[in-house]
Amino acid sequence: MIAEIQRPFKACSPESPVPEPHTCISRLRAPRDGVRGRARNHRVRSFLFTLLLATAIPYVPNTLAQTVLNAKLPVVPPQSPSEPPASAPSPAASIADRAISLPQVADEADELDSKLEEISRKLKATPAQIAPDQTIAAQAAQIEERAMQVDSFIEHLSDNLQLRDEVVYWRALSRQSAEERKLLSARASELQSQILLLDEEQARWQATEAQIHDTGGIEVVAARVQQELTAISTVRSLADAQLNHVLILQSKLSSTSRQISDSLAKLNEAEERFRSHLLDQDSPPLWAARSFHEPSQSMPVLLRRSGDQDFRTAGEFLRASGGSLLSIPVVYILSLLALFRLKRYLSSAPRPGVRAEANEILRRPLALALLAALLIGVPQIRSAPLSIALVFYTLWLCLVFRLTALLVEPKLRSFVYPLLVFNLVELLRVGIPLPPLAKRALLTLVPLAALVTFAWLARPSRLRQLRLSNRALGVLRAGLGFGLLLLFTSVAANVCGFVFLSHVFGVGTLMSALFAVAYYCVARVLFLFLLIFLDSQLASSFSSETRANIELWGKRVLIFTIAFAWWTRSDLYTFMFRQWVMNLVSDMLAYSFGVGKVHFTVGGVLTVLLILVIGCSLARGFSSLLRSILIAKLPVQRGLPYAISKIIYYLLIVLVLGIAVTNAGVELNKFTVITGAIGVGVGFGLQNIVNNFASGLILLFERPIRVDDTVEVNGLVGTVKRIGARASTIATFQGAEVIVPNSNLISNQVINWTLSSPWRRIEIPVGVAYGTDPEVVLNLLIAEAATHANVMTDPAPMAFFMGFGDSALNFELRFWSARQDIWFQLRSDVTVGVSRALREAGIEIPFPQRDLHLRSTDVSIAELGPLNPKPRSARNGELEAQTDAAGTPPDEHSAASPPSEPAADSR
Repeated sequence: MIAEIQRPFKACSPESPVPEPHTCISRLRAPRDGVRGRARNHRVRSFLFTLLLATAIPYVPNTLAQTVLNAKLPVVPPQSPSEPPASAPSPAASIADRAISLPQVADEADELDSKLEEISRKLKATPAQIAPDQTIAAQAAQIEERAMQVDSFIEHLSDNLQLRDEVVYWRALSRQSAEERKLLSARASELQSQILLLDEEQARWQATEAQIHDTGGIEVVAARVQQELTAISTVRSLADAQLNHVLILQSKLSSTSRQISDSLAKLNEAEERFRSHLLDQDSPPLWAARSFHEPSQSMPVLLRRSGDQDFRTAGEFLRASGGSLLSIPVVYILSLLALFRLKRYLSSAPRPGVRAEANEILRRPLALALLAALLIGVPQIRSAPLSIALVFYTLWLCLVFRLTALLVEPKLRSFVYPLLVFNLVELLRVGIPLPPLAKRALLTLVPLAALVTFAWLARPSRLRQLRLSNRALGVLRAGLGFGLLLLFTSVAANVCGFVFLSHVFGVGTLMSALFAVAYYCVARVLFLFLLIFLDSQLASSFSSETRANIELWGKRVLIFTIAFAWWTRSDLYTFMFRQWVMNLVSDMLAYSFGVGKVHFTVGGVLTVLLILVIGCSLARGFSSLLRSILIAKLPVQRGLPYAISKIIYYLLIVLVLGIAVTNAGVELNKFTVITGAIGVGVGFGLQNIVNNFASGLILLFERPIRVDDTVEVNGLVGTVKRIGARASTIATFQGAEVIVPNSNLISNQVINWTLSSPWRRIEIPVGVAYGTDPEVVLNLLIAEAATHANVMTDPAPMAFFMGFGDSALNFELRFWSARQDIWFQLRSDVTVGVSRALREAGIEIPFPQRDLHLRSTDVSIAELGPLNPKPRSARNGELEAQTDAAGTPPDEHSAASPPSEPAADSR
């Protein structure tokens, strides 16, 4: 065992060269020959044997082991409990506390080698992640050169698109610089923590070296400690060098960031100045052609420089946001595959519920997939440079051209196609760098041509030929009138020298009209997909009323809400009103009102209301979809999907209320006592409502009554349509809807005809004349019931002879119906069939008969008195007095036969 303990330290003996840290423990080295080597090995063996003995005997006091192991080290005498503690530890005690115990030197050295190797690997990998000095220097020079051109750019600025492109460029540089500075800060913090770790390890190993410096016989351990100290110093030097490099890069990037911030501040100031001075003249009038600034370079050079700058800006944007833009082609491919599959699904079988427009639109899957990709790319385009924005704008033009023929009515296409042409010309004007005079001329001619064209198309006689509805015609006239006014203002402003105002109104009007058509096409496509969904198997469990509501509200939300919101948002960007509107809305939402110390803001109140409205709508929609699509497809008992969806709806409502209360800033823990008192008061005052709510929960969990069950409550028979929180709705067969409190369904007796089975037994009583053979009647009744398809064969129909009646032989036919909703009609059909069968068999169905007995009397007519009746009170007295001994009233004597005729019986 002593040999096994000696073996690790022999690899690091003083006579051998110092090995690498990670191989010091693994190497094996044989002891040297000679007396000196044997003597040294003997001392090492004695030391290690003593160490083993001290660690193997647990009952030996620790002080004795320390005395044996550290015989030559200074020993600090133990302090008695009565003595006060020293104010500061001595240097020897501090070194002993930080030093590594000798038995743990080997393990600690291995662990330190692993840490140093990991730190070295990070130090080697980090320079590849940080931009080199040459790249940062080149970027700094480029930024400095372009920053010096900002003032000249603002001075010769002609339209807001150029300003937007420049702002987008500098904002991209600002984001890139912020990311680089963030990366460098994180790396500097990591290096600092690594240096602190190395300093701590160096202090521990230096303390260990000081502890064993004067100890003899452990030179191998001392060499290993010295080797670890050397490795720590080497790694720390590398970390210090890299930290200095990172700090230098941070300083350079800080200077670059200041230039970027200054340039952005100038551009934002220019944008705000243009927005606030929109009605100020910023250029000479169009007739003063000589005062225009002429370009100092030729047209080819200007095109080449503009192209180089656009490519460079686009490349930087693509590198900065390549991951987000990668989602656009991915969405295009996935949408294309989904559209091909949907097209095969619709062509596999006739779909009468799907409109012909849906089949037509699916014939152009490339355009639809492009639509999905462009919608995904809209957020990225807002921060894209002008060159990439123009590419997306061109794709939108192509998309609208492809979809107009399918989604826009033919009588309105004459307005769309000229709009596309003018937008294409405007696109070329913006994308191609031209001299200022040429740009001013095109900026005048394009709105002027659009003004003349749409004024001719908006003639009253032509609008009447469209034969639109009054509402659609009014919207079209208002839009055309406002657009023509903006185009006329643009032309007049450009001629008079208000170029920026002309650009905003002219380009903004054409782009706004194009976006209106584009978003209308998007809304129509989404609505057609909604109709396809309603005709699919996923929506097969929806009722006709639910389908109609989804179609109606889907059309309203998609076309009138989403499309209008998108169009409004685009117009705010186009006409440069977004910041003004945002400031106005922010001020309105920040308006505070209240009573005393309780104050609310308009934004807070609207937020709570929106949370409640949207949350309740989402909870209702989710529970309905869960009941109709998911749970209805699972093999569960009838009524369980409704119960699960209703419980989930209640839980979601509670969650929405909690979110709303939390968002309102209400701390419920401060209102514990008040809430308890209010709860007691509400419990007493609204105990009936609470009782009904608890009864509703019992109905949902226990399910003695389920939706679509046929029940009978207090003589009321109907079908359960809804089980609500307070009451349930029962639709009677007469068409009335009765609201029954839930407590009545729990506490009172309720007959549920469909609790465990929808079967219903039907009884038809039949009476036949006396003299009819009962067996013939029984067979005839059973045969007639068996001829009806809705009569169940198991259990089979049965007929019974119930007994002898007053005027007929009473029979009863009993049979079962598998459906609760048709039993009444089935009973009528079988009854009609029984009547026909009895008539064809010659069996008579008797009617009730009565015996009339006529008796004679000796009273003459003269004795009856006058025919005029007396008052009822007088007659009652006389009738009581004239009653004969047999108890026969006088009226019977008056109605009897003459005395000479005998009494007759008539049946």
